[in-house]
Amino acid sequence: MDRVLRVLLYGSTVIQFADAAARFTRVPADKLYVMKGQTAKLTWDYHVDNINTEFDSQSPRWYFHNDSFMIGYGDAYDSWKFSIATTTCPSRLLTPTIRVSIEDKATLHIINVTLDDSGTYGCILLSVTGSLSSMPTSQTQLIVTETPKLTSKPKPYAFVIENSDLGLTCIAVGTPRPNVTWVDVRRGITLSKGVGTAELLLPNISRTHSGAYECHAINNPNERPVVAKSFVAVYYKPTVEKASSTVNISSWAGNTISLRCKWSSSNPIPNWTWYKPNGDRITNVSNIGRGSEVTVVTGDEADDYGMYTCKAANIAGIDWHKISVTRLFPPSTPRVFEAASVRSSSVIGRTPHKLFFCCYIFFFCYELFLRL
Repeated sequence: MDRVLRVLLYGSTVIQFADAAARFTRVPADKLYVMKGQTAKLTWDYHVDNINTEFDSQSPRWYFHNDSFMIGYGDAYDSWKFSIATTTCPSRLLTPTIRVSIEDKATLHIINVTLDDSGTYGCILLSVTGSLSSMPTSQTQLIVTETPKLTSKPKPYAFVIENSDLGLTCIAVGTPRPNVTWVDVRRGITLSKGVGTAELLLPNISRTHSGAYECHAINNPNERPVVAKSFVAVYYKPTVEKASSTVNISSWAGNTISLRCKWSSSNPIPNWTWYKPNGDRITNVSNIGRGSEVTVVTGDEADDYGMYTCKAANIAGIDWHKISVTRLFPPSTPRVFEAASVRSSSVIGRTPHKLFFCCYIFFFCYELFLRL
């Protein structure tokens, strides 16, 4: 019967087999990542109807790179047990101790892997008939990794003033060369990435950019990334909240008034400075919730009245607020005017007490007349 060549696609690995008699039932992934010092398991399994009649006396065969570097084979003369091909097996797998073995039917184990163990490994089911190219074959790439190291990482805290530019660099080394990414932790998005290095750029930064950012370095999808975290604190200048601050107030000599300023936004918390209308600094300043307050005793001096100023300042800038203090005066004492020197021929023009005296004389004389 003519031999039929069949092809089985597993991922992107091509497995060939003839007559469907000997065939792979399980193969490793195209790429296998293993951390340095751990055990690599290259899992193969196969089916054969009659191993004694179909297999070559040295089958299956496991090799490194290509068939010329055969690691070992199943020995038909020893009940198909794994036998190391001492003349072709890479010496690093044999000295100082043997680090290679077979488990189950065809799973290749390499213990305590080193960076030199990286490369292409394969398994071939060698039959007694047919060409070598027609034999079922499977390959995988073993990638031995070492934990990345951050040779340049951001500081735990980065302080920047609003509207300026921020740049943070992260550099990592390792085998293979790590992939480096910058992640916005709060939003869970990747901002930049590169191989071996990545830079976080935040131009014209605003207060909304405050938060945690992480640099991730990874070269093995089976391992957790090496992480460096930086918290970005954006400083912005204070803003005085006019609605909660004193705007206009009246006072008089000897009165005590309180003047208050409050901020609506600021990072960091501002320092407060107060000034009198003449520019003199006020020293008795009290801190209140989100603001500042001064107590002033106004006197007769003109400098006690006018525009008082509070200044809120931090590393990012300043804001001002002015308060008008208007002077009030007490009402004056009523004045009595004497009209003794005023003369007039009419009764209306006389002063009240003289008018009363005249009326009194008139009624006195009238009553005396009635008695006569």
